[in-house]
Amino acid sequence: MTTIYLVRHAEAEGNAKRIFHGQYNSVLTEKGHRQADATGKFLADTKIERIYSSDLTRTYMTAHHVAAYQGCDIIKMPELREVNAGSWENTPFAKLQEKYPEAFASWQTDTFGFAFPDGESVKEVTERIGKCIDKIAAENDGKRIAIVSHATPIHCIKFYYEAMTDEERQNHGWVTNASVSRCIYKDGKLEFISY
Repeated sequence: MTTIYLVRHAEAEGNAKRIFHGQYNSVLTEKGHRQADATGKFLADTKIERIYSSDLTRTYMTAHHVAAYQGCDIIKMPELREVNAGSWENTPFAKLQEKYPEAFASWQTDTFGFAFPDGESVKEVTERIGKCIDKIAAENDGKRIAIVSHATPIHCIKFYYEAMTDEERQNHGWVTNASVSRCIYKDGKLEFISY
């Protein structure tokens, strides 16, 4: 059994400016650093043995705040990255809605079935992140670990391990910046204790 704390990165420039970042690399805002530090403090009394992080700067910076209270190393993994949003990368949401009205509406009404132009589909992200979690959990059986990632991958982890209908997937809530979800991984299955 592996205990996993899933952490979404704290507020980054794209969040503050309402820009669809995808895998575009950005840094935390001042507010984001405060949020990440608060997340580190929140987890300070929980002994975490290893921290895994997306290799994008906003997640790695968040992981550093958590690691500062844990004294353990951070392992960067590109598999934990946000969705590759293709031609939508680093574009303001308002501009996307204006430039791609039909695709933007489709993304909002069928997130799981959506494929980003010149990028990944959400189904591909789900497979990528699910296989990555399986690998990390198998390597850390009996341990307590943290995984710092992004909104879409954390959302997709629920899709991967829970038999959700299309309607349940579409109406499923998104995690907020610097949030912590607690999970138990056992026998190839992951259960969310908190989300």
